[in-house]
Amino acid sequence: MTYFATSLSVVWLAGLLFLIGRTLNFIRLVYNKFVISKTRWRDRNFFRFYFLSFRFLTDASAIDPASLTEVGRQYRDGAIRNERILRA
Repeated sequence: MTYFATSLSVVWLAGLLFLIGRTLNFIRLVYNKFVISKTRWRDRNFFRFYFLSFRFLTDASAIDPASLTEVGRQYRDGAIRNERILRA
């Protein structure tokens, strides 16, 4: 029984680590796809820090889709979807 509980814990932690890495990768890809003519540093909601929840760097929904390219918008949607899966 101990081996079963340990293996379930290891599988759960491995899945959690995978989702955390995927979330960080999506956020990185979103930050690389800003439109050049838009200024993104004036937005006060650009960085939202949540110390007591599962928000690691930023909230992807806080990024304005108008300041992203089309590929950036797709990455933003993927990041939002991945954050919802991670919270569940």
